[in-house]
Amino acid sequence: MPIPHSRTECLECCAVIDTTADTPDRLVPCSKCGSIKRPQYHSATSGQPSNDFLDNFVAHKLSLLTKCGAQELPGTNWLNTFILTCVFKVSLPAKTRAYVFNFIRRAEGALSAYSEARVALTEYVNTPRTVLSPYFRALLNFEVCISRAIRATNCSRRSQENGSLNRMMEVNRKDCKFSMLILNIWTV
Repeated sequence: MPIPHSRTECLECCAVIDTTADTPDRLVPCSKCGSIKRPQYHSATSGQPSNDFLDNFVAHKLSLLTKCGAQELPGTNWLNTFILTCVFKVSLPAKTRAYVFNFIRRAEGALSAYSEARVALTEYVNTPRTVLSPYFRALLNFEVCISRAIRATNCSRRSQENGSLNRMMEVNRKDCKFSMLILNIWTV
């Protein structure tokens, strides 16, 4: 929030502006030229950054972030299960196995990054507003999650283009429930 000053001047025409009717959403225009350009003053009230500071210098509408809306997802162990399934139950062609392995690895990585982001976001909303590093950790991990999910999707597309997915479905239809679960996730 802007700090009330005894004399606020318009940056366009230097006329004095009465700022008593200013709200966080709307500034009163200059009576002489109609401009709303004026000096911005920021303060850390009681050691806490203002909403205006958070919204304009850290992240857009960050002051509105008061709770973590990211749902908790169950942990995964798909990669270990896939490796053991390939060793003890089902023999897949090397190329198919490589595509599926990379898809699962990237999907697991996306879920891992999502979990880390959720933890950091929860930490941010539960700490004082002066502590900003959990917010940036959450942002980084959500970005990593999205990147890994896109890479997993691209891996899935390449596999479908060269027919590896269809061969895997034929081999595993009867033998492995896990493979069918992965195929269902993969083709979504």
